[in-house]
Amino acid sequence: MWIKKILCICIISSLVQMIIVASSYAQDECLGMAESAVNKGNYWQAIDILKGCKASASLSSMKGMIYHRLYEPDSAVRHFQAAYDAGERNDNLLINFADAALWKSDSAKATILLAQVADTSAVVYKLVWATLCELKGSFDEALSLYNKIISGDPKNDGTYAVFMKAQLLSWMAKFNESENLYARFIKAPDLPEAIKYDAMAKRAEVMSWMKKYGEALAELDAVLKGSPGHIEARRIKAQIFEWKGDSKRAQRMYKEIVNLSPDDRQAISRLEELNKTK
Repeated sequence: MWIKKILCICIISSLVQMIIVASSYAQDECLGMAESAVNKGNYWQAIDILKGCKASASLSSMKGMIYHRLYEPDSAVRHFQAAYDAGERNDNLLINFADAALWKSDSAKATILLAQVADTSAVVYKLVWATLCELKGSFDEALSLYNKIISGDPKNDGTYAVFMKAQLLSWMAKFNESENLYARFIKAPDLPEAIKYDAMAKRAEVMSWMKKYGEALAELDAVLKGSPGHIEARRIKAQIFEWKGDSKRAQRMYKEIVNLSPDDRQAISRLEELNKTK
């Protein structure tokens, strides 16, 4: 009798282990599918895939990464914080969490997070540190960092520091330099499509600041053709339509943003303002 009990316990134990392993494989497969969608720039598809994954620190971290790519700092910070609170402390999380915090002008949190990074020689760490310099108004220091990264990277034009330098130049009102640098970056070989479309949207934004509305809209249409879920491209189009006095088309763009991202406070706020002026 006792032998049967032992055999029964062993079988149950084996089944439990098999279920745990299968669950682990299922979770890994789920996260892997979401990561594959992210790499192709299909961020909202990735979000849908993650709905079927088990709650975990890795899940929260990936959601943070996706919303970070979507330029939604509130959602990014919320999910990064959940992963951080669950014990995640890898450099990838810390650096991206710090970057998202900087988008919310939280330099104190970013400084705390960056202080925990193990590999401070990593290019991505230097990029976020340069962003922190920008926030503190140390533009020359940030430019110096970008130039060092660019000169030391074999990809040169394709390094993300070119993108960041172009963005900084636009904030310094050096629009022609910024536009040309974005164009150089976009033409770089082997550039991931998602990053390319982000750069095209940013270049279009710079064009709009130079009142090149026609060129900017054409560039944004190209972005949306290649990346239909690109929220930032819609936001820039909406802003251009507002500047041109075309409130109906601006509203249409903001509605599309809200349909894609119901928690987008900026788009919701602009819709409310435009409705008041009817």
